[in-house]
Amino acid sequence: MIELTVGHVSGIIAAGVFVLQFFVPTASTLILAGLLGENNSLASWTQIGRALHSSHWTWLLGADSATTRAVSRAVRMEAIIRPLIKLTIAIAAIVTPLGLYDAVVPGTANVPQPFQYRKDPSPFGIGTPPRSNLGFNRQCGSPLPVVCPGSQTVINRSQTESNITVELPNSYDIKIPSNLTEMFESGLEFMPPTMSSLFDIQWRSYGINFDEDYNNGSQFLVGSYRQMDSLLLKDGYHAVEGLIVDNKNGGIGFRNHTTPAPLKYGGLWSEDLLFIEPSTQCVDTNITVDFTIPDSSSNGTMGDIKLVDLGGFHKLNTTYPQFDLKEPAKNPDLYSRAYKAAYLFNAYTMLLLNVSNPRTPTMEPWSYMNSNQGKAFPVDVFFPDLQPSQVGAKIDWKIWHGVPYSPGSNLTTSDFEYPNPYKVTGRNFTSIRTICQGAGDADIADIDRVGVGCGLFLGAARPADGKASLVAVPKSRWTMPLYSCASSTRAVVKTVDFRYNGTDGLRSLSVLDIRDKIYKQNSDKPLWGVERTNLTIGGTSALWGLVSDRYKNRDDVSVIQNEELWLPGYTGSVNTPTRSWMNLPGVSFHMDIMGSVYTMSEDPPLNTLPDYTGRSNLAHVRKMARIIQNVRTVRRLSSIRYGLTLPPTLFWGQRAGRTEKAGPL
Repeated sequence: MIELTVGHVSGIIAAGVFVLQFFVPTASTLILAGLLGENNSLASWTQIGRALHSSHWTWLLGADSATTRAVSRAVRMEAIIRPLIKLTIAIAAIVTPLGLYDAVVPGTANVPQPFQYRKDPSPFGIGTPPRSNLGFNRQCGSPLPVVCPGSQTVINRSQTESNITVELPNSYDIKIPSNLTEMFESGLEFMPPTMSSLFDIQWRSYGINFDEDYNNGSQFLVGSYRQMDSLLLKDGYHAVEGLIVDNKNGGIGFRNHTTPAPLKYGGLWSEDLLFIEPSTQCVDTNITVDFTIPDSSSNGTMGDIKLVDLGGFHKLNTTYPQFDLKEPAKNPDLYSRAYKAAYLFNAYTMLLLNVSNPRTPTMEPWSYMNSNQGKAFPVDVFFPDLQPSQVGAKIDWKIWHGVPYSPGSNLTTSDFEYPNPYKVTGRNFTSIRTICQGAGDADIADIDRVGVGCGLFLGAARPADGKASLVAVPKSRWTMPLYSCASSTRAVVKTVDFRYNGTDGLRSLSVLDIRDKIYKQNSDKPLWGVERTNLTIGGTSALWGLVSDRYKNRDDVSVIQNEELWLPGYTGSVNTPTRSWMNLPGVSFHMDIMGSVYTMSEDPPLNTLPDYTGRSNLAHVRKMARIIQNVRTVRRLSSIRYGLTLPPTLFWGQRAGRTEKAGPL
């Protein structure tokens, strides 16, 4: 059905008027001529003549009053211009209204409206359990417990030559001290009520644990992971239970979804929300792994595996790279970390293949170069990592199969032998992770230990002839790029524009725009605080949040004033999307997910996430392939992954004492 606007109707009316103006005088004079008798008064003939000469009959019949022959130039010009002007006016009368339309626009004044909670009818809302009253809890130390900051826990520790023993005479106190919760929520005093804190972030799914040595033998909450839905293939902004998911730029905002009552014309408003936004920088190693598709569907082993030097070896900059560690909470320098990791990966691989040399008693480093553009080297790659229809990541950087794990060890499941004259081992490759992260288990958890995840990203393989294909033709040659990536996560305040129009609950809520909050001056920027734990990062995660200025210059917290805070954290040996032993997701969720991202290609997976490698979903591979066609766009990878993984992991939980959201319409 054709929808007519006000402009269309106005144009139709104008066209009708024009037709009537042409037709009525012509028709009326024709009728008049038919009704005239033979005898009429002089005045009647005068009126009849005026009517006939003002109609179009003079032009149709070629009367003298309409002729342009044997008349002066001025008369001829006027006779031509007059109908053109009439035609122009008629066209303008028809066309001009076509641009008119009806629209509902925002009013000039903000009108306060009461807001009500809206349940999410999507799988995220359906699968979110009711909130528990057991509250947050925290444990410190790994593998042995230590006293968390502010805790009343008493630990008796004894040590012998062979082991260390700890005793908990009064049970381990897992409660969060009130002075810490007050500190890391104090910044909300000067923020809109829509803002969230560390203690508004909850596990979407949770479990209940019981341990006689913890919490006086009472029940306590722990994190749990259950997959609910996937947003990988959905672009744009999405409002799901407790979160705003930004799949345009990557990131999530915390919001307990409320809307005004249904309004006649709907409503528009803006809110400031706390967002967690991942960022990834990747560097192309300029080496690829080329392989041949087997000729049988029953044989999944790729053949003729070669490493190809596209500049990563023979053009390697031999100057040892560094990255900036001056203020990591403001700038984690992810690109330099990724570049340094790529340098080390290529260098160790070169030593493994005897492409060049390290410093020795008789040689300077890089004294020879046994490679050139396009040179291929036989290698062996772990079977799960080498598939034409998936992507992957290696957090330990160990992609070459057959490399001994440690010096003096020949333990390997591969028969492949590398030249390896300089005794490169798996530990050399695993050390890249620690160097890129800039921290190890024994470093102190504080503001300078920004959570960085690093890994080797295995790009989407493509036919070596350059033609795009989703079908792995037997005996065809394929090539897989390798990227060095470093990721971190920032907390930032963003302004979100909403529109609510309809009566269908949360489905009627639209996110129009998400942008970084603009501050008029530096003094308006938020104060971010990070706990000084004096405990090692391998077993303790530092608290963080928005704080008030009364907490400046204290010994137990570091404070910076900035638009954003790059979150502290550490990816250790446990790479699961939740913490199954405590309930304080705000301090660890970003690193838990990051560790899961960089181990997604393990077979079987080391985490409980669904398959995002594309092994079971070809559309995932296609999307990842588009993202990494240019290495400059690879930084979106973790952003998209976070958008997928965090919604089923996290939830915004409104606690007692917080007001519901309201906004101008």
